[in-house]
Amino acid sequence: MLVGNHDRIAALDTPVLPSDLARQIMIRLAGGLFVNEQDPLTGSILVADDAGAVVAHRTGLAPAATSVLPAEDRWYLGALLGQPVHWMPAR
Repeated sequence: MLVGNHDRIAALDTPVLPSDLARQIMIRLAGGLFVNEQDPLTGSILVADDAGAVVAHRTGLAPAATSVLPAEDRWYLGALLGQPVHWMPAR
């Protein structure tokens, strides 16, 4: 199983994470408010086995992957907004 993750934005920890209302508002805002295509959000891919245990963690992806599709010896990575689909070797 492959799971794409966005890195944490530390500036949002104090005003957003402690408040359920703030989190509910944030998830309803347009994604474009938080995405800068010249400086994309970074992220990682978690690789898990069938039991759900993490067996690998690939970090430093820019832009962050919103989806991961394995195909032969590559992983195709989707991203937010107008960012292109790209690929990386499935090591």
